[in-house]
Amino acid sequence: MASMTAATINGFVWIERARRLESVAFPPGVREASRFSRKFVYDDGGEYLEGEEDSRTGRYVAVGADLEPILEMSRRFYATTDDAKHVPMCEETVRELIAACGGGNGVLLIAEHDGLPVGFFAGLIAPGMFNADRKALHEVAWYVTPEYMGHGYGGKLLKTADAMRKALGCWKFEKATLATSPPIASEILLKAGFAPSYNSFMKVD
Repeated sequence: MASMTAATINGFVWIERARRLESVAFPPGVREASRFSRKFVYDDGGEYLEGEEDSRTGRYVAVGADLEPILEMSRRFYATTDDAKHVPMCEETVRELIAACGGGNGVLLIAEHDGLPVGFFAGLIAPGMFNADRKALHEVAWYVTPEYMGHGYGGKLLKTADAMRKALGCWKFEKATLATSPPIASEILLKAGFAPSYNSFMKVD
């Protein structure tokens, strides 16, 4: 049997994912983010060309059509958190995390108002800590810009993410709120059928 390349295997993964998501209805104003990939960039700014041999050093970076608007919303979101008082946001870290959510092993959604990005949901799918056969969707970020809160985008993002995780075989949806989250966040969660599960505490030294 001929060996399959990583690209071929990845193609099968995306085909199977698309098949599973055929049953998911995306509401107006919400769509799945564009697929993310990675490219190698040299430290001097040049990009790797297929087949070239070069001794220059560099790194892989995530690329995708929706990356910049999600990054901008991530900056606005992070500025509202308690973490931002102690640690600056690392954009390279956020790029990689966003790419992971949009790379086939997660859920990455964009909310748009007349074509303008106004919110997003990002989550990762992972096996259970105590039963690896049971997968769960773990929220990474859920954000709507203040200018468009109360327009229903937060609920639409949450409902769509929930439908996607069911279609992708996740038995559980882990979602948290922050001490700095607006009150409407908890209201939306309770209305969507979520129930309080655990309390989270933070200590900074």
